[in-house]
Amino acid sequence: KIEKEVEPVELPKDYALVMTSLWDPEALAVKQYCNARGISDKLLWRYRIGYSSDFKFRRRAIMPSFDREGDLNYWTARSIDGENDFKYMNAKASKKEIIFNDIDIDWEADYLFIVEGPLDLVKCSMLNSTSILGSRLSTDTLLFQELVRNGMDVVLSFDPDAWKKQAQTAELLASYGLNISFATASSGDVGDLSSKEVVKLYNERVQYNQDFGLLKTLIGRL
Repeated sequence: KIEKEVEPVELPKDYALVMTSLWDPEALAVKQYCNARGISDKLLWRYRIGYSSDFKFRRRAIMPSFDREGDLNYWTARSIDGENDFKYMNAKASKKEIIFNDIDIDWEADYLFIVEGPLDLVKCSMLNSTSILGSRLSTDTLLFQELVRNGMDVVLSFDPDAWKKQAQTAELLASYGLNISFATASSGDVGDLSSKEVVKLYNERVQYNQDFGLLKTLIGRL
């Protein structure tokens, strides 16, 4: 095994939790944006959502990620301004080599609920969950390897417009003997739902089987 040096992930020097800084108009603006998206004050605490007055990070909701040892391994910063063309900023760390907020995952649980983006994950607080920071999961990712090693049931809840990638991910995981289910919203993103609605999605999950793979193949040829 070849060890390689990895540049450490760092948050802005003035990063602070939104909920501890409501005297600051910058923090208040981030809180109001998050509240408008259905992210309650409790969830702001739960996911350690913060902000920074650094010019690069101004008017962004910063969501850090920590590994199971409690060390920072990633962050994402979402603009609170709809007209901003650069909605997301992300840490330069390799997504393949980290598991987003591994610190919150119970690897002894029976299942893991997987969504695409961090703001989708915020609505999954009542479930054992993580985000893949995209819509693809490959065999060389740390998350994939941990899922296979632990033999967990996997519940995929990608956005409706990513159903093809979701089917490909399910097919890959199933080929390694994992039990896969779908819990996809009929419309909109998981991030548009409430936490209780996400639990309802989980409870109504649909078991993946070979027919899904055949359907994906047929439609792919059209």
